[in-house]
Amino acid sequence: MKPDQDTGDLFDSICDELRPYCWPETFLEVAAEVIAWRKSRNPHHIDTAVLVCSQAGAPITPAVQAELARAANLRLTGETAGTARKVRKERVHSWALLLIANLHHAGLDVGTAARKVAGLTHGYYKPSTLEKNFGSRMRQRYEREYKPAWLQNIPNHQSAWREIAERLPEALEE
Repeated sequence: MKPDQDTGDLFDSICDELRPYCWPETFLEVAAEVIAWRKSRNPHHIDTAVLVCSQAGAPITPAVQAELARAANLRLTGETAGTARKVRKERVHSWALLLIANLHHAGLDVGTAARKVAGLTHGYYKPSTLEKNFGSRMRQRYEREYKPAWLQNIPNHQSAWREIAERLPEALEE
C-alpha cells in the first residue's frame, strides 16, 4: 500500500470511529493530528490528538491507541522529532481556518472572514495566507463535514455567528 493511501485510510478510520461521539471539527482535528504525527514523528501531535479527545469527552479509539503505542515506543528509543511549539503554531492555524469556516457559514465572504480572523492570531498569519489556505485546505471539508452538521444539529448557528462577525474587527492591512 502506498504511504498516501495508508494515511488516507487511517484518517478515514479515525473519522469513522469518532463520528458517533463528537462534532466534525473534533474528529477531523484528531485525525489530522494523528496523520501529522505519522508524517513528522513529532509526538506532540499524538499528544494533541489524545488531549482533543479527552476535552471532547470522546474515547481514544483503537486507531488512535495504535498510534499512541507507536509514539511511546519511539519516545523510549529516542527516535522522535519536533517540538511542542511547532504543534501549537499549527493548532492556531487550524483554529483560524475553522473560525473562518464559521464566519463564512454566517454569510461573510472568505476574504472578509480571513481579515477578521487574522487580527485574532496576533501576527501569526496574514489575511492573504489564511484566505489562500482556506481555499486550498478547508473548502471541501467545510462543504462535506461542517456545513451539513451545523445546519442539521445546531439551532441558531448562523445567527449566532453573524452576531460574532459583526463584533469582530478586521485586521490591519498586511
